[in-house]
Amino acid sequence: MILAQDFGRTIGFFTFGPFGAVYGGAIGKSIDNAVGFMKSNNHDYKKAARSAINTEVQKIFFTTTFRIMGDVFLKCGFHRMNELKRLHNIMEHMELTLDHRLDAINNYYLGQKKSFNADNQIRKLLSKCEDNKHILKMFIEIQLQAVCDEYNDYNQTGIEAIKQLSQLISISELELNQIQSLVNSYIAHTSSNSKKLSKHQEEKNAYKILGLERGASVTQIKKSYKTLISQHHPDKLIGKGMPSDMAHIATEKIKEINEAYKLILDRVKII
Repeated sequence: MILAQDFGRTIGFFTFGPFGAVYGGAIGKSIDNAVGFMKSNNHDYKKAARSAINTEVQKIFFTTTFRIMGDVFLKCGFHRMNELKRLHNIMEHMELTLDHRLDAINNYYLGQKKSFNADNQIRKLLSKCEDNKHILKMFIEIQLQAVCDEYNDYNQTGIEAIKQLSQLISISELELNQIQSLVNSYIAHTSSNSKKLSKHQEEKNAYKILGLERGASVTQIKKSYKTLISQHHPDKLIGKGMPSDMAHIATEKIKEINEAYKLILDRVKII
């Protein structure tokens, strides 16, 4: 019997080379495991399937995230192996389930078709999330993280594309800079290959994360901190329509916000 793992490895190799073979095999193995699970415990599988993305907001957020990512990556002109590695890393980072990974890959490639219209896709997102600024900011945050590599360097074509997306969904330049600072801080703290920030740079970045200027009062610092924590609270984001798989990103960013807040408060106390 031909296993999905073998089939995926073969297709992956002939499509994308050695990396594709590894990734295709991994996806295939996951499918084999899922099939085995269904056969052994059909009731539990049906129960798990019902917990998939099922609200309109969640669906449009998910599909838009990966279709736009596919479109942005295409504009960036990444080497195919680099492109697939980035997509794989994003899905790993989100801790997506098997079903959601397959859905993400499908939407990603739909976003790379010549017929894909990014503006129309954004309008669909706004039709469900126009009044939900927190969700829209998280959408931009994910796109930024996708075009930033492990060395904390951004693809400039990708940045320009995301700036245009931000304008379409009414994210200001100040808000975009704040989101980018949060992404920079996360990558600097989690990637062994990224450029480490000096104490001065970390302090400067901390103020940007909180959307503040140096000299801000303790009251302003605390107010900004509470607002950001509220915006990134996983339960609130899920309640507003973010797929639960993706909420893992918000949890990680809360850690960066806490560290920025502590760094600034320590500096203020010293002064």
